[in-house]
Amino acid sequence: MTFTSVEDLEACKDWVKKGSGTINGVLNFVSLEKRSRRGVSISAKKTVLERTELLVLPEGKFVGVTEAKRLLDEAYDGFCSCGLVEDPETYVSLAVLLERSKGSRSEFAPFLRLLPNEDELDCVPMWSDKELEMLHGSPSYTDVKTWLKDTEDEWSSLDEEIFQKKRDVFPSEHFSLRRYQWALCITSSRGFYASQSEPAVLAPILSFLSPSTPGSKPSTSLEMKGGMFFAKKKLVLTAKRDMKDGNVLTISYGQSLRNVQLAIVRGLTVDDTRFHSFTLSFELSALDRFYDDKRDILETADVELDPKFEIVSGDREEDYQAPEDMDAFLRLLCLTGSDAFLLEAVFRRDAWEFMELPVSYENERAICELVANACADALDEYTQKWNDEADENESEREKMAKCIVQGERKILENVEKEYRRRLNSLDGLEYYAERRLKVLDLLRPVDECEIVDSESGGRVARAFDENY
Repeated sequence: MTFTSVEDLEACKDWVKKGSGTINGVLNFVSLEKRSRRGVSISAKKTVLERTELLVLPEGKFVGVTEAKRLLDEAYDGFCSCGLVEDPETYVSLAVLLERSKGSRSEFAPFLRLLPNEDELDCVPMWSDKELEMLHGSPSYTDVKTWLKDTEDEWSSLDEEIFQKKRDVFPSEHFSLRRYQWALCITSSRGFYASQSEPAVLAPILSFLSPSTPGSKPSTSLEMKGGMFFAKKKLVLTAKRDMKDGNVLTISYGQSLRNVQLAIVRGLTVDDTRFHSFTLSFELSALDRFYDDKRDILETADVELDPKFEIVSGDREEDYQAPEDMDAFLRLLCLTGSDAFLLEAVFRRDAWEFMELPVSYENERAICELVANACADALDEYTQKWNDEADENESEREKMAKCIVQGERKILENVEKEYRRRLNSLDGLEYYAERRLKVLDLLRPVDECEIVDSESGGRVARAFDENY
C-alpha cells in the first residue's frame, strides 16, 4: 500500500500553485503500490518538446541551504554561527526536522505530509539491525555501520550544545538521534543539487521523478534561476529532450550512482544489470621492500596508494567493466624479483606506462591470482542466500537487499572466472622484454651485411679467454 495519498498530493499541488508556483498540465501523476517508486510516478500526458518548463517553484516552496539557515536562525539566534554544522545537507535536514516538529503550523506542512516516516523510508541506514544483516558481506554493510556511528557523534554534539538548552524550540520527541538520521536520509533521498549556492534542495514533486539509467540521457534537468539584482530565486524543472505521451519523467541521480549507492542514499534499487557494481580495494603496503619507489611512481602518476576500483556490470549479466588503471596498479603492486629493475630511477618517467601492459609471466600470474582470490574471499563473506525466483512475499527492503547482494555476487563470480581464465593463457601474452626487443629491432635474424668481421670477433674472444 502506498504511503502517498491522493488527497495529500492534491493538497501539495494546490499549495504550490497558490504560492505562485506552476505545474505544467502535461504532467500526469499516477499513484503506485510500490514504495520503491516513492508512491507516485510522473509521466507525460502528451508530447512534450525539449526546453519546456514542467515545474516552477518560487522561494518559499522549497528548502535550500539559504532557506534552511533562515529558519534555524529564527528558531535559535546564532544557530548557524555556532560552528557545529558545515555540510549543506545537514542544514537542510535540521530545517526539515524543525518544520516537522511544528506540525500544521509549519509553512511547509502540505509538502512535509508527503514525506515518508521513519518506518516507510527505505534508505538502508533506516533499516533495522535484522534487516541490515541481509547485506552482511557487502561493502554497503560496512559503509552503513560507519555512517550510523558518524551521525551519532554529530548528533551528540548538536544535542549537548544546542537542543538540550532550548527544549521549547527543539522538543525531545522530535529531536532525537533516530529522527536526525531520518532527516538526513530524507534530504539525501529526496534532495537535488540545484546550483553552487544551493547544493542541496528539498522540494515537492521532484522526489517522484525516476532515476535515469547509466549512460542514458535523463528527460529532465533542474536549474536554479534568479537570485541576482534582488530577483527572487526560483527552482525550474525543464524538459531536456522531447517526450511522447506516456513517457515516464526521469532525472539524473548522479552518473556514478549504482544500486549500492542508490539504496543507501536514495532508498531504492533498479532491476537493471547496468546498476550493479562492486568495489575492490587494494593497498600498497608500507612493508613492501620497494615501497618508496612504488609510492613515488604512483604519486607521479597521480594514483592513490590505496585505490578503490568500482567494477560495474554491462548490458548482459555476464559482462562487466573494470577501471582501466586497475591492472596497471596491480602489476606495480606485485612487481618484485627480476622485474624490480623497472623501479630504477632511469625508468621513473615511463614506469607507470610500462605497467599498462603485461610485465612478465610471473608478474601477470601474481595479479591474476591476487584478483581471483580476492573475489573468492569476498564471496565467502556473504551470509544471506536467495533463490533467483521472485518471491511475492518479500518486503521492499528484502527485494532491495536481494538486488544488491545478487548483483555483487554475479560481478565477483564473473571477475574471478575471467582472471582464472587469464591464468591459463599466460603463455600467449607478450611481455615487457619481448616488447622492448621489438622496439630495438633485435628479434629479427641478423643480416650478413651487419657482421663487421666475424674472424676478428673470434680472435678477440679467444684472447680474452686466454688472458682472463
